[in-house]
Amino acid sequence: MAVTVAVILAVVAVVAWRWWHNHPPYGPEALAVKSSLSFVSNDEAQAALGDKAHAPFASGRDQLVLGRVSWHFGDNEWQSNGNRLSGADEKASPLTFVALFPYLEEPDWELMVATAPVAMSDLLLALVYMGPDEQVYWAQRLQG
Repeated sequence: MAVTVAVILAVVAVVAWRWWHNHPPYGPEALAVKSSLSFVSNDEAQAALGDKAHAPFASGRDQLVLGRVSWHFGDNEWQSNGNRLSGADEKASPLTFVALFPYLEEPDWELMVATAPVAMSDLLLALVYMGPDEQVYWAQRLQG
């Protein structure tokens, strides 16, 4: 009888730990995420990144894609399971990036690089929330 109770308690403990470990403290809807992707020129890319970062340089038939992702945590802090999101995370928003898609006359199939020409319908922008052990809590498609 004692062995049966010990086995049941062990199974319940493992299931509870796995649920807690893989349970996100919040979902994507809590962030009110907004995003955009657009094709830009060299000057537009540099202007979007500002003076503290250098935009990749596109020449010839290369393409530049500007992306922006913004979010907020509202007036309150989100707390759950010992995790805490504070106002400091808001300072990372908006995230601005520029991606270069180089044009190659003869694509090198061994080179694992996305190349021009690309269309907006070819691109996928997603936000992924990963836990401390690199477990994926959730992924949200933003564009594409």
